[in-house]
Amino acid sequence: MKAWTTEQEAANLKRLLSTVKSKAEFAEKAGIPGGSSMVSQHQSGNRPISLEAGIAYAKGLKVSLFEISPRLVKMVSDLPALLPDGDTPGTNLPEFPKGLRQYPVLSHAQAAALADDGAFPESAETLDIEFGKDNASPGAFFLALEGDAMSPELREGDRVLIDPQASPRPGDHVLARNGKRQVLLRKYRVRGVGEDGIEVFDLVPLNEDHAVLRSDRNRLVLLGTVIEHRRRLRGR
Repeated sequence: MKAWTTEQEAANLKRLLSTVKSKAEFAEKAGIPGGSSMVSQHQSGNRPISLEAGIAYAKGLKVSLFEISPRLVKMVSDLPALLPDGDTPGTNLPEFPKGLRQYPVLSHAQAAALADDGAFPESAETLDIEFGKDNASPGAFFLALEGDAMSPELREGDRVLIDPQASPRPGDHVLARNGKRQVLLRKYRVRGVGEDGIEVFDLVPLNEDHAVLRSDRNRLVLLGTVIEHRRRLRGR
């Protein structure tokens, strides 16, 4: 079966949750990463459903993972192909310093693909590897910044750690994808709740030469929240 789009997954999840009286209570009991705020983002299509969240939804709603997302089922079925022959997840893996991990560094184009697939394409190569504290969700990655929309605070060539499971708070920097399949790093500003009960937010550039985008006027998909910034020093 062909994988659903983010919009189709959102509509399906909204249908499955229609009988749930309290989204906040459900999110807490089911262990949805990001809580009720993330549930709202998932069923509005503003955030793709991660594998961790998909499994939590399936358990909480007492349905199969396939009923949540065929895309996530394919991700699970592809896992054995990523391991050496005879290996199983968690065995024969190289040791790594406790409390540290390595993160892939993605370009803007590679990060845009995450909105469709929910995972970095297996056949693609990362730009680089960054090492850091193991304090982010499994799908976290560094983004190599392009453009000047967030200057002077964030400059082209800097790298930011994006956590797909971290719920944004007003004032946070977030990564989003627009209707043109471009990724944008912007400041997150909440405007309120729309008539449909979905949160309306702005994506605000720090450089005034770029436009502010509203979620109720533009097709925006949140991909994650910035939890770390690494500045690239360069010669004059």
